[in-house]
Amino acid sequence: MNFRLFIAFITLFISTFSYAITSDLVTIEQTSSSKRTIQINRGLLDKIRDQDLAFLIKSERLPAGKLVLRPIAKLKAIKLYPRSSLWVAVNIFEGQELNVGSRLIFVTQSKLLTGRRDLNITRKNVILTEEQDEESVLAGTEQLAKKEDQFTVLNNNHEVEKHYDPQVDVKVIDIEKWDEILGDYKKYRKGYYKSPYSKEFSSHFEVKKFEKMVVAYLNKYNDVNFSYEDYIAQIEGKKPLDISGSLGTFSDKQKAAKLRQIRDDEKFYKKMSTQGDAWSQDYSDEELSEYLSRMSQSRERIRRDYLRASHYNYQTSLSLGLNLVNNENLSDSENSEQSKYSAEIGFEGYFFKKYEAVKYVTLEMSARTARDAYFAGDLNVLSKEYSIAFQINYYAFNEPDSVNIPIVYIGMLYRYGLARLTNNTTDEEGNYILQSLPGLRVGTKWNMENGYGFRMQGELENIIVNKIEKSDSEGVLPDKSNYINGRLSLGLTRFF
Repeated sequence: MNFRLFIAFITLFISTFSYAITSDLVTIEQTSSSKRTIQINRGLLDKIRDQDLAFLIKSERLPAGKLVLRPIAKLKAIKLYPRSSLWVAVNIFEGQELNVGSRLIFVTQSKLLTGRRDLNITRKNVILTEEQDEESVLAGTEQLAKKEDQFTVLNNNHEVEKHYDPQVDVKVIDIEKWDEILGDYKKYRKGYYKSPYSKEFSSHFEVKKFEKMVVAYLNKYNDVNFSYEDYIAQIEGKKPLDISGSLGTFSDKQKAAKLRQIRDDEKFYKKMSTQGDAWSQDYSDEELSEYLSRMSQSRERIRRDYLRASHYNYQTSLSLGLNLVNNENLSDSENSEQSKYSAEIGFEGYFFKKYEAVKYVTLEMSARTARDAYFAGDLNVLSKEYSIAFQINYYAFNEPDSVNIPIVYIGMLYRYGLARLTNNTTDEEGNYILQSLPGLRVGTKWNMENGYGFRMQGELENIIVNKIEKSDSEGVLPDKSNYINGRLSLGLTRFF
């Protein structure tokens, strides 16, 4: 198998079935009883600054398949440590999500506004005459007086324009007026209005900008027609910029209505779970009847979505893999394997799906044939492997029969089989028992509603071979040897 073609296939697979969230994920370490004080696992070493502002956001995939972001709380830093920090909750939007151990997206003002220059602020003193009204000046309505009896307008060359200094972002104005203060008929400058200090104004401006940027991003991301991948492609110029606005097609509007219905249902369920039997006291008989009918329909829809895959008890897989670890001595070019490929067929059973405590655990058995080469002490040896593996998998985030979402798993295995070792230089060959314990696997799957799916899997094993027989007992083939197998494989899966 061509190595470059294999890497290109891997890149295509990752870009097709992965999604990215660019924000930082943090863990809540401690909260007060009122949840107004929160400690998280980010601190000075993570470039958190004193009095920093931040938003905690929860990422959630709805039953319709749409990934949405929900703001949980707005925070302000009050105490910083090297690896953690203490925050006060300025606003709490969903307090039930602020639990110890919760993993939430963390967006800070200092990080979001990094790279933006400070405001260039100038200050101007305006001294008014006795005839000028300070209130009109504050309202921005000051005008120059025109003496119509002394001047005649010959021609208006252009409209009245306001001219701005491109080097100045903000101009703050202090207003003073000549006035008699001491009663000695002398005029003194008396202050009527003092603009905020430049630093205070700039700080207030940055807070508003930060909040608007977060709100705009959430609104954009939660739009039913928004695709993060398309958005990045438009920025990079790989796709034309979408200027269609919010009109959309009839299909888009139907999807948006469905998504809004799902979100309303989820809020309704959350209210039921938090208020207990008193959840219905705020509804009239007609409203309660409507909600109960809708709840029944929504539960039936969710049940159908779940049953699309839950009746499957087994899954088979067919995979092609490549050992990415080179165990050869490069100076021995005569005994070198250019294609360290493998082909594997697997059978996975969901035997514990009825038991809540272990429903994320599955058992798998697989058979593999592989070609490889490694250094055996004197020269390289070529290996042809035929083995079976027994594996236990744990799905960390979603159930193993979930559909239309990426599911990640980790597994441990025991491998047993036979290996045929040869050496081209000495024409030796031998038969060996092959074993590995334990082997580690990490993978991700994407299951589709029609029962088919895709799998990408990485594995790491220390494979040990022991001699059964060999053609030359004094030759270069070892009696016992071992090598590292670091294999990446892609495959197709099928429920049944």
